[in-house]
Amino acid sequence: MMIGESILYNKRSRTELGEALDSEVIRMTSHLRIDAKAPLLVYVEDKEDIPFWQLLFKYIDNRYHEINVTTLKEASANEIIERNTKGMILKSTGKEDLMQVQGLGAHKVIAVDRDFDGLIDNYHTYTDIVRTNPYVIHTTYYAIENHIVSPEAINTHLQRIVGNQHNYISDFKCLLEKYNSVLAPMLTLLLACLESRSTRKGRLPYTIKQLSQDIMVLNNKQDIQTLGICKNNFASKRRKLLLTYHHGIEDVKSKLQALSKYPDGLWKVVQGHTLYAFVYNYMLKVVKNVYKTNVSKIYLEYGCGSVADEQIKNLQNSMFAPYNDLRRCVFYSVYDNPIIDNTDSDIQKIINQIKNIH
Repeated sequence: MMIGESILYNKRSRTELGEALDSEVIRMTSHLRIDAKAPLLVYVEDKEDIPFWQLLFKYIDNRYHEINVTTLKEASANEIIERNTKGMILKSTGKEDLMQVQGLGAHKVIAVDRDFDGLIDNYHTYTDIVRTNPYVIHTTYYAIENHIVSPEAINTHLQRIVGNQHNYISDFKCLLEKYNSVLAPMLTLLLACLESRSTRKGRLPYTIKQLSQDIMVLNNKQDIQTLGICKNNFASKRRKLLLTYHHGIEDVKSKLQALSKYPDGLWKVVQGHTLYAFVYNYMLKVVKNVYKTNVSKIYLEYGCGSVADEQIKNLQNSMFAPYNDLRRCVFYSVYDNPIIDNTDSDIQKIINQIKNIH
């Protein structure tokens, strides 16, 4: 069953938790409430992540007086000060500051992207904490983006925006398969380099940034010819590295196969923003084409003039509200209205982490 709902990000007023940021102190506020329940404070990486985590934390909302999903940046703006062990104020977006938050427990947790912490030993200094701390909730895939761009979800988003019932699932699935085929040598090289660095220190010869640059051409053109060119350019440009890390790449393939992520599920493993850039441009192309077709029909029926202008304005309102802009609508609708399959085993893994908060 697919679930999803509109949870647009709204700036919240200062939480009633005030300066009581230690989990145990928050728990003690239950004595002040009629329902005898304390709140749960959930810190996430950025404001775009809030709707996704709100949706998943609803599975335990009966345990708490309220569940406040927020960011360190927002907390700081509301005069709630979080500090690390050295006394430095934590107020930046992203995972680095979140992983330094103190006083976690059953009433104060953080929810983060797993990144490569699940695949690569010592990927970060805090990799073991991500893997083992019950108060650090993490995605199953690389990031939230990888969870919210399934073919079924993208199909629903496109139908909502363009206002038709055309089925985009098979088209997008086919595109993801082609994306995987181009991504495979890039991602396995990156992971082989990261595996090597985890055992011996040194400069990383191939990085996430370089992978994003190598596959960036697919964000603008997604036809068969461009896919082939992208593949060939990578093979030529990174030939020496591919030879150097050949054995490591084969080991990575075996590891990913054991996790059912190779070769078809690599889009679940790649950096979330890299994947979303590709998905966003696919959606943008679809929405633009439908919009242009509808505008042409309006001009054909009404000609040029105020009536046609009014009809186009109505079309824009129906397609792009509440964003009032085509690009913003396509980009933010997926974040603001996350659609997930709550029967999917990888989503269930996240839900189980949340249910095990005690």
